[in-house]
Amino acid sequence: MAADGTRKPRRKKKKEPLSAGEKRRLRQLVICIILFGLVFAGRGIDLGPVSRLSSAVGELVRADTDFQAVFAQVGESFSRGEPAVETFKSLWTEVSHPSD
Repeated sequence: MAADGTRKPRRKKKKEPLSAGEKRRLRQLVICIILFGLVFAGRGIDLGPVSRLSSAVGELVRADTDFQAVFAQVGESFSRGEPAVETFKSLWTEVSHPSD
């Protein structure tokens, strides 16, 4: 305030662009808010499918599968020029249901 009791007019601040660090922190804040929203919204989700997927992956990891042989088969199949879809189907079959 001025000595006579009146206010000085405020100067308008120039809009300065954000620095690189401020931009990074703003992106981090937005990502944190999105993640918080996902966690908050996902608290009531039925986790049955996730637990079934987890147990299926656990079985694959514990199974006695010769991954080296399976991927060697994939390499041979690509070398012969077989279609990728058929190759990946056979890969999935060999990994998920290994033959004894």
